[in-house]
Amino acid sequence: MSRIKKLIAVVLSCLMLFALVACDSVKNPSDSNNPGEDDNTNVYVPYDENLRVEDTRSLTPQQYTMYNTTGVDDFGRTILTVDGQENGDKYVGLFYFLWLGTHAQGKVIFDISKITKDGQDNDAFQTDTPDTPTGYYHHWGESAFGYYNSTDEWVIRKHVEMFVAAGIDFLVFDCTNGFTYQNVAKVLFDVLLEYQEAGWNVPKIMYYLATPSSYLRCLKEVYNFAYATDTYKSLWFCPDGKPLITMHQDFYDKGAAQYYGLNMSDATEKAMFELFEFKARQWPNEAPEEEGVPWMDFNYPQYNHNGWMNVSIGQHVTIRFSDLVGTQARGYDPTTMVTDHSRWREDINFQGQWKTVLDNKDDVRFAFMTGWNEWIAIKMKDANGVYFTVDTYNAEYSRDIEPSENNGDNSYLLMTQKVREYNYTEAKHYIYPKTTLDITKDDEAWANVKAEYVDFTNDCKDRDAKGYTYDKILTPKYVDRSGRNDISTVKVARDDEYVYFRVTVAGEKITDYESGDKGWMNIWLKTQNATESYNGYNYVLNRSVDGNKTTVQKASGGKLVDCGTADLFVEGNVMVVRAKLSDLGLSATNYDIEFKVTDNVKEADEFNYLDYYRTGDSAPIGRLNYKYGY
Repeated sequence: MSRIKKLIAVVLSCLMLFALVACDSVKNPSDSNNPGEDDNTNVYVPYDENLRVEDTRSLTPQQYTMYNTTGVDDFGRTILTVDGQENGDKYVGLFYFLWLGTHAQGKVIFDISKITKDGQDNDAFQTDTPDTPTGYYHHWGESAFGYYNSTDEWVIRKHVEMFVAAGIDFLVFDCTNGFTYQNVAKVLFDVLLEYQEAGWNVPKIMYYLATPSSYLRCLKEVYNFAYATDTYKSLWFCPDGKPLITMHQDFYDKGAAQYYGLNMSDATEKAMFELFEFKARQWPNEAPEEEGVPWMDFNYPQYNHNGWMNVSIGQHVTIRFSDLVGTQARGYDPTTMVTDHSRWREDINFQGQWKTVLDNKDDVRFAFMTGWNEWIAIKMKDANGVYFTVDTYNAEYSRDIEPSENNGDNSYLLMTQKVREYNYTEAKHYIYPKTTLDITKDDEAWANVKAEYVDFTNDCKDRDAKGYTYDKILTPKYVDRSGRNDISTVKVARDDEYVYFRVTVAGEKITDYESGDKGWMNIWLKTQNATESYNGYNYVLNRSVDGNKTTVQKASGGKLVDCGTADLFVEGNVMVVRAKLSDLGLSATNYDIEFKVTDNVKEADEFNYLDYYRTGDSAPIGRLNYKYGY
């Protein structure tokens, strides 16, 4: 009789387990990006292996990498992994500024966020003193890369890497003030070409010209520099066959030859107007032009200019951003018209602007964001008092997306999340074949591993560049020599017992591990079932190496503790690590992870995730992670 009771108990247990899995399948369908989180118990239940589908996509390693890059910001907003582009005829653009340093005055940085103590002492800005003089450009805050000069190639490489990861299709260069910044554009365009030739889908280029008095001169400068030859032809933004460029409204209304009295028999002038597709530049305080390209919209919902819609971080509706009253800052909610000053870091305004695009996704062909890196404006004074011209003021009343010391990378990660929602399809659950590998051999088995993630190379070169106000005697340069091993690819595989990581670096050899070097070739992991984290990760490999063995550590009590050892093989520019799934809280059916490989990222008493952007090398950059096993 006891045997029968035991048999019944086993059968009931199996039935209960089957019911649990079945219920989870209902609550977490296969098209969910978080398929295994049980709503009642918060326990991760692995995705049903029998429901996975074969991955028949023909992707380049660069595409596979971008589609399988994820991340989460300070407010829990998650960048979804994707399956591919939803529509090949939709584009996301970003206003990009080339002017930092060109108009520098003196040898001092004026930072309004510091002058006003992050907006707590706005009266300090109303003075006219050597600490905050009128007539001088002021920064609204400090970039994560410092008060840089736009010619800094090291910074430009970081920007391009971030744009590709985010899915930015084209950059629009602000030349509305009559300058074309060819010295900066050359650095940027050459970097874009380098990474395009390496297989990356880099953003294309477009100029935004406007000022009537200098329009023709600027047009000729831009044409001769970037369009007269085929040097940068592969970078031209040509959604309908011709490269796009904007013109002043009068120019657009009256026609080029009639308005400017051009000599169309002149070969250069004739070539310019035959080459470009001209679009009207759209100012936010003017009546909407159906064919205009808006760099900002004061209205909400934003106007759809025949497929073009602007999305901005903040709007200076009063024209004087520093007036604070009447302007629409980062914490302004356009759906309720209420500003919450305590939540400006969440970019509520930006979210509301993106809502218009997503609500009208089928009718918006070009989502154009303002902006990435404007950073500066002139402090002015008139009969009404001191004010900051037009474009920006302090951290809350500004509109740059680039990571900053004031707001971290939240704006960048939110932008990336929204681009995915707008232009990409949700990821599927593909089959991850079981593969047992010999970690000491670089053989055909590794060649057949499809999960390959490519990192940008030359992104951790030494930095040695002038800053915004660089003076040879009085102002130091920006110098960083923390780049050491330039990570180029990561392959991941698994079998029933192990997970394997194969990391290659550019160059001939990975630097030798030196005792006590905790930052040597680390592999950081976020797992779906862990309860504690350390700097955002649950486990890390390679914090301490002993011959062909390396540590597996987990987060516990706010620090890292040993929880196992992994096998290590290093030869030339290749490193392979084999870790037990069980040491990582994983199994043959629970192998859904996010991970990052870093080398020589700055170690500090107080962790700053911005160092993932600016020290050593991180694959992928910043707080982004690669996804495996979804």
